[in-house]
Amino acid sequence: MNVLLRATALWALFAIAGCDQRPDDWLAEVQAFRGEAQRLRGTTIAPVKQPMFFRLGDRLQTGPRSQLELRLRNGGSLTVKPDTMIVFAARPTSEGLSLRLERGVVIGTAAKLEAATLLIGVGRRKIALASAARAEVSSANGRPGLVVEFGQATVSGPTGQREIVVAGKPLSFAPRRPDAAVDAVVEAAGDADVAHSEDAAQPASERRSLAVEVLGGRVLVQSPDRQRFVRLRGRRPSRLLSQSTLRLRPGSTVRLRGSTGAPLFLRGPATFVVGEKKDATGRRVLAIERIEGTLISHVRGRPGQVLSPVLIESVLITPRIRHRESELAIERAAGKVSLELRRGAAELREASGRRLPIEAAQRAELSAGRVSGPRSLPPGPLRIEADGGRRLFSGSARVPLTLRWLRPAGVGEVLVEVSPRSSMAEAIFADRLQRQELTLGVGRGRYFYRVRPVMADGSLAKPLLSGHLRVLPDTSHRALANLARPRNTLRASDRNTEVYYQNRLPHFTFSWSPIPRATRYRLKLFGEQHLRQPLVERLTRRTSLALRPGLLREGGYLWYVSGLAADGSLVRTTGERRLTIRYDNATPDLQIRRPREGQRVAAAMVEAAGVTIPGSKVYIDGKAVELDRSSRFRQPIALRRGRNIIVFRVVDKKRGSSYYLRTVIRR
Repeated sequence: MNVLLRATALWALFAIAGCDQRPDDWLAEVQAFRGEAQRLRGTTIAPVKQPMFFRLGDRLQTGPRSQLELRLRNGGSLTVKPDTMIVFAARPTSEGLSLRLERGVVIGTAAKLEAATLLIGVGRRKIALASAARAEVSSANGRPGLVVEFGQATVSGPTGQREIVVAGKPLSFAPRRPDAAVDAVVEAAGDADVAHSEDAAQPASERRSLAVEVLGGRVLVQSPDRQRFVRLRGRRPSRLLSQSTLRLRPGSTVRLRGSTGAPLFLRGPATFVVGEKKDATGRRVLAIERIEGTLISHVRGRPGQVLSPVLIESVLITPRIRHRESELAIERAAGKVSLELRRGAAELREASGRRLPIEAAQRAELSAGRVSGPRSLPPGPLRIEADGGRRLFSGSARVPLTLRWLRPAGVGEVLVEVSPRSSMAEAIFADRLQRQELTLGVGRGRYFYRVRPVMADGSLAKPLLSGHLRVLPDTSHRALANLARPRNTLRASDRNTEVYYQNRLPHFTFSWSPIPRATRYRLKLFGEQHLRQPLVERLTRRTSLALRPGLLREGGYLWYVSGLAADGSLVRTTGERRLTIRYDNATPDLQIRRPREGQRVAAAMVEAAGVTIPGSKVYIDGKAVELDRSSRFRQPIALRRGRNIIVFRVVDKKRGSSYYLRTVIRR
């Protein structure tokens, strides 16, 4: 028990610190570091911490004054110098562990095992280190270099040639010559601009170049003076002209940098025109226009961090991280550009100079320098304002969930978390809000929610609202089952038995095989948490014994049977058996006979009729409904024209609250 508690405490400390837990497919682990460095996983950027693990496809970027020591899975090690970027390019195999050096300097040390090779890709060559060999590999200004400090290295060229480099012999590779055909596929293997000879005749403002780096996927670019799209390849930054068109295929990600400010991380699928323009203060900022598809910008960082502004449809957007990340999605539909802020906060500045704040889970429409909104999603039919557990039965695969809370005086923000896990890991929403209501669309499954005030010193106070919700398929059209008590027989041949009951506790009968020379049998049953005194102790001459209904409730039990001889002496026991009784909380507790889901009517009234299980209470649109002796009900419901959502609520001591949604359309 102490070991379990200690392990749980360590897990909690790692979760609070935001540190990694070791994944099964890890390739490298941070042993030590100084300065600032970042791990890039897809579009997610995380500052390097200890411990932290790297997996296939992860990128590591060090700052100008930082250095890292990595322990590799195959037993080797790697020192990453300042201003360096590496990519973990392949899974470890019998050949070894492979990574690619994009820029900077690394010092690799292979494991002592002969088969544990360390492969470092630089440019179009691969450098293999084995048998504890140690070498410095560099890539500066597109020119790779190698200095072997111990042992030897094998260098493989693009055409298959190999060269052995021994300790003390430096080696420098000739840089790759650029492709002469400008309309061929562009490879971002240097600083060559995606431009053409005609660009020299354009004004300086038109020729101002941007830097784009492909982080993954297929990305195409079209220069403003060309009709053809060409593909960007490689991982190094490429230059492109202002007013170039980028086409991001599904799953592709780029890092876009202007002449000033921090880079912008963008994810497709989308097509858009990118350039630079001056804002109201005269600063040059990235400008994105003529968006087609859905363009997503996602950045992780520290609370309060202000990100670089971007100009979209002549509206200046300045994102800010409130909790851990900022994410906004821009798309064009029906001729309008909509902005959805999924994480963080932002300031929207119109062309007229008017400033509008926007929070997470809010939307706005942008057009010709003007903003419509921002606005939140409309509240859903289920509005949660108190703690506890709830079940929602719905015919729709996705439903709106609305949380409401009252923010205490003097508290500016609250942290709202919604997650499929009680630990709030892998949250579908986690951010700080200033408003007092949040509506999210959720699919079927189980969700935990928590709302905590953020104090002036940044600490979190006791939750204002917490609980859990299960979203289940609508079963209210089915007849209720298991209104009679089910019967269960527990056999001594089964060591562990789990029984799930639904509407009523079952009958339990205990059964065992005859024991030779035994004339009587003694059954003893204990509660799992009360082993000193048996809950049941019965004598019988039969090989089975039935207990009265309701004696055993939800929980865990241990039982065994002793065979007794005619003189009362012990012959033999069956051994300890375990019984666990659980309530199946996915069981429906309401049958709605009228109205049908999606029913269309012309009248202003409709009758709601159905049946629930005994002992429950039923509410329709918040009003209590009278039940007859058979737990049936009939209730007239007023309808307005158009779509009406009728909310049925069933309250039971065992289940808590269950909600059923029924849609009726009045013509």
